[in-house]
Amino acid sequence: MEKFRRKINENCPLTVEEVCPDIHIDMAMPVGYASTELVHQFALLEPFGKDNPSPLFADRNLSISRMWLIGKNRNVLRMSVLSEYGQPVPVIFFGDVETLFAYFTEKFGQEEVENALHGRKNRILFSMVYTAKIDFYQGNENLQLEMKYYR
Repeated sequence: MEKFRRKINENCPLTVEEVCPDIHIDMAMPVGYASTELVHQFALLEPFGKDNPSPLFADRNLSISRMWLIGKNRNVLRMSVLSEYGQPVPVIFFGDVETLFAYFTEKFGQEEVENALHGRKNRILFSMVYTAKIDFYQGNENLQLEMKYYR
């Protein structure tokens, strides 16, 4: 399989830029600036869909105070991300959790990922592109950031 992969890559005319999609954000916005009031203001721009996507924001140098898997198949990741001011902000990720864990493990080590999964101090720092949403649960509405991309 390795030989096949190498041969395909050697003969592929595509560049990295052509294979990796461009990500267009609406603005850089620290996660601490997001609020339920702001999300209600975005509702004026609805309906969101293919020709009118939800606004995308980005922030960097984020740390994780805790992360845990949820869902019947344990394939959704919830995190408590700390803003630059140390304010915890809830984040959810519906993407490929295994790939995210592999990325964090390669960059920071397995011990740091385990620390984050157990709510212990860790050295994980990352950037993310996200949308701001409202989570309605048991009659309460809470801010929830949905991570779309990370690095």
